[in-house]
Amino acid sequence: MAIQHKVELDDDVYQHLKSRVQDFGETISTVLRRELGIDGAAGNAGKSDGHDSASDDSPPRPNLLGLVSAPSFITLSATEKYLRILGFLYSSDAHKFGELRSLKKRRRRYIARSSVEIESSGKSTHPRQIPESPFWALTNASTAHKREILHEVLRHFGFPTHDIDVIVRSVY
Repeated sequence: MAIQHKVELDDDVYQHLKSRVQDFGETISTVLRRELGIDGAAGNAGKSDGHDSASDDSPPRPNLLGLVSAPSFITLSATEKYLRILGFLYSSDAHKFGELRSLKKRRRRYIARSSVEIESSGKSTHPRQIPESPFWALTNASTAHKREILHEVLRHFGFPTHDIDVIVRSVY
């Protein structure tokens, strides 16, 4: 095991490093290694072995928890938060995200390839494009309904229940 040292960081530096986390369970040390181009045997030592991290046989998970706790995220409207989370999920697994097109209640389609698909599924749907993706989302739903939709989406992506609760509660 590598020797570990404490380092004091200004809050803005820490927040920047947190925003650079790519994998679920990745530590600040791992981010620094990547940013500084440092490899070596200790390269895997940055992975957390806490119970929230993904198991060894599952692919690493992007740090959505880091996104929803970022100061810039907290100040967004509920609709913007909803769209950002969906965009983040699209960027983490576009194929799995595409499976969400079947997510609907009654006639209403929540996620589609075009605004027309959403508009044709009901009145006053207010479709908006999901950031950094070719998909669109219905946005004319209450915050509580958006949270329900996100809960289903996160379950589809295989997030642990605790993480789903934290992420869904971030939309207010």
